[in-house]
Amino acid sequence: MESLMSAITAISSIHELSPSPVGGNTWASLESHYLELHQRTFDRPAPVRPAKPEYSPLPSAPDERSGRGFLGGWFETDAARTERQNENQRRWQLEVADVERENTLLKQRYEKQRVAWAEQYANWQFDAQEYNKNSALTAGVAREQFRSDARFFEDCLAEVLSQTEWPRETLVTFEVRPDASMVLLDIDLPEIEDMPDKMYGVNARGTDITEKTMTQKAVRESYARHVHGCLMRLAAIVFRTLPFEYVVLSGFTQRISKQTGYLEDEYILSCRIDRHHMEKINYTNLEDVDPIAVLSVQTLIRKMSATFLFQVIDPFTITAGTS
Repeated sequence: MESLMSAITAISSIHELSPSPVGGNTWASLESHYLELHQRTFDRPAPVRPAKPEYSPLPSAPDERSGRGFLGGWFETDAARTERQNENQRRWQLEVADVERENTLLKQRYEKQRVAWAEQYANWQFDAQEYNKNSALTAGVAREQFRSDARFFEDCLAEVLSQTEWPRETLVTFEVRPDASMVLLDIDLPEIEDMPDKMYGVNARGTDITEKTMTQKAVRESYARHVHGCLMRLAAIVFRTLPFEYVVLSGFTQRISKQTGYLEDEYILSCRIDRHHMEKINYTNLEDVDPIAVLSVQTLIRKMSATFLFQVIDPFTITAGTS
């Protein structure tokens, strides 16, 4: 029962896994890492050239005495000798064909491996040349590029997000805009149908597990806490990973359109959060924090009723050069 309830609690309390932005990566720590990356030598080993195969030697042709017994030379008839020699010749030809076929397969396999290795080696050489060329940047040039290198910041965030686990499937795409000190995230949220609709307990005697169906409002409230908690957790992850000032998060679900019959994205939450507000949260007491309230004091686009029914919204759109 404890495992069942903990799974339910993990969904409605997903925000409690939010890391504190305080004490995360700083401009100085990321710049140090950035300079280190540009000063490394290319250390990826070259692809190993495939070894040439060892071909099997062809079997020797049988001589006229092969297969003849000790007394065969005295008592073997001409017909028997001819039959024996023909049979020896037939077996030898089959053995030769088998060895030649095996050697041909070995050669073809080697040639394919050789072609694949040549392509891999050419790619390795190109990567090494490009890496060394890019690593030739002076420390001064690297420092100038650091704060505008969106690819570097995306790699940092992608690494963290790839290690982030969710109780329900939650897919995240994002864009980093260093010039605006902003990260934009699109979150494919779980559907409300994926939420648990049962509560579990123990009867008065403590002998059996009881199951109680949650009301529709309770399920919707759990879902609302979960989706708000997902956005809160992601904002905290971004602010801990990158020293940017703003995060724009837009969460959507997927529904079959009544107009087209196709699966379409329907946004239900869109929020712009600044670092200052996220750093004011007490991350040592997140069990008393309401993720719905956290997002409600931010710049928020949401159509949610008092009974936690969501309507479709138009999310934030941030054009280049704005913050």
